Amino acid sequence: KKNATMPQTNCGGGRLFLARRLAVLEAVREIDALFLAALRRRNRRHLAKMADLGIPARVENMPPMWGAYPGYVNDAGLWEPADLQSGEKLRDMVIVPCGWADLDGVFYDGIDDLVAFLLDAPGRWFLLRGNATLLGPDQAWDAGFYGRPLRLYSSPLAWLQAGGAGACVVDWRMTPRLHLADASELICDTDELRHRLVTRDRECQSPWTISVAH
Repeated sequence: KKNATMPQTNCGGGRLFLARRLAVLEAVREIDALFLAALRRRNRRHLAKMADLGIPARVENMPPMWGAYPGYVNDAGLWEPADLQSGEKLRDMVIVPCGWADLDGVFYDGIDDLVAFLLDAPGRWFLLRGNATLLGPDQAWDAGFYGRPLRLYSSPLAWLQAGGAGACVVDWRMTPRLHLADASELICDTDELRHRLVTRDRECQSPWTISVAH
């Protein structure tokens, strides 16, 4: 029988690692709670607007894919949720979680980040923490693991309209071959997205410096 108590250690590095791990877990719980609040905030007006765009309230066998919450973009270019107690009037934005769906398709194993955008400006979106690269990371992983084609969408709105069947790059600082190369084919929804992906891939291919030791 394993001892349930943790071994004692005087290692400062171990305590630092544990503190960092707890901070990460606390941030994850905070993001989960914020997305749940965005889900609860959805109303008939939100649902009707999204339905007009072909986005249902729920996709079968998928966790909830969007919510609504007011906020603003800070000086760092990140989305900040509004303080609902302040009385400040800010527009609701569409909130989309970046995370892996759990096996039951009920919720997420963990939400890494949230994406926020306005419906009248879907081509501009903002991350809550800047920790995510893709919407649909599980879809990208499946395509790579099974050697299947992966559909890529040019915006979170387009990804939602496709029912989350594919992926969407939400942070273009990413390295395409690190996140997408294992798929048998990448199928972009627009020529602009294909051009951007090819351009970014070229930017990330640093030439080697190879020499002979003397």
